[in-house]
Amino acid sequence: MLENGVSQVNPDGTAADGRFPQVSGFRFVFDSRLAAGSRVVSVELADGTSVPPDGSVYTLATNDFVNAGGDGYTMLADGQGVTREVMADVVLDHIRGLGTITPTLEGRITNLATAP
Repeated sequence: MLENGVSQVNPDGTAADGRFPQVSGFRFVFDSRLAAGSRVVSVELADGTSVPPDGSVYTLATNDFVNAGGDGYTMLADGQGVTREVMADVVLDHIRGLGTITPTLEGRITNLATAP
């Protein structure tokens, strides 16, 4: 999934389409100068524990469009995904509960091609 998400990033770091992933609970490093399919360099949980490429199964939250294989995420279109709540309603309820939000950059995604 991560390889698909970064497959259309140009070498200068600009995204060519809307498939770029937004993540939480983990971080990953990729290099947009490498060939698509070989760009993800490392994946770690938020605590720094490496996530091995061993076929482990993880649970994720996404929208119906991506779950149905949109933006090239065809690996999700296997019928296992379950629609629960409308994402916009969940986000709205969460923001209302917080009252105020302050977006920050957390360094969850690093592109080696554009990193300082």
